Amino acid sequence: MLFRSFDRVQLNGGTFEVFNGSNVVLNDSRIGINVTLPSVLAVDTGATLNISNEISGVGALQKWFQGLLILSGSNSWVGSLYTDGGSTTANDGTTRITTSAALTGVTDIGMRNNNSGSSLLQFDGTSGSITAPQLITISCRNNGSLCLQNLAGSNTLTGGINVQVGGSDQWWQSDAGSTLVYAGDINYVGSRSEEHT
Repeated sequence: MLFRSFDRVQLNGGTFEVFNGSNVVLNDSRIGINVTLPSVLAVDTGATLNISNEISGVGALQKWFQGLLILSGSNSWVGSLYTDGGSTTANDGTTRITTSAALTGVTDIGMRNNNSGSSLLQFDGTSGSITAPQLITISCRNNGSLCLQNLAGSNTLTGGINVQVGGSDQWWQSDAGSTLVYAGDINYVGSRSEEHT
């Protein structure tokens, strides 16, 4: 169910969808999103959803479809952030973090698409360094697609990374001129017994 009150979009387990080719920016310091149950932000192919207004409430948020989700505001929302729907085949596009404040209440980050599926988590520290204290769990893929990308700035992951089963590899990239610091543990937590490097 999705409805809008006077000052925010309320997500009670529903889906907020931005359709193909659209560019939606919530940046008026007024119309935020309140989450009360696990819900979905769906951003279609060629579309962008940039949320600078506050996300509040309690509940997991999932990002679906091939478009770009940008979290660029100061959020009080508490819950898991999933960059995808947990598919073995779908491309669930990109989730971009541009400020530490966007992750203030996020308990953990999950990247569940695996095998032929894909999703990308980006950190853009153009406006200031980002620190992510959350545990990030990333499933392996078989398609050579990037999982984790540092676009700009000197950013730090302090919560650790858990590498999960699902495919044969993962690709992480820090773009030229940027630095991504892994300050937490990196662990393989999957069930396969062969060597992982």
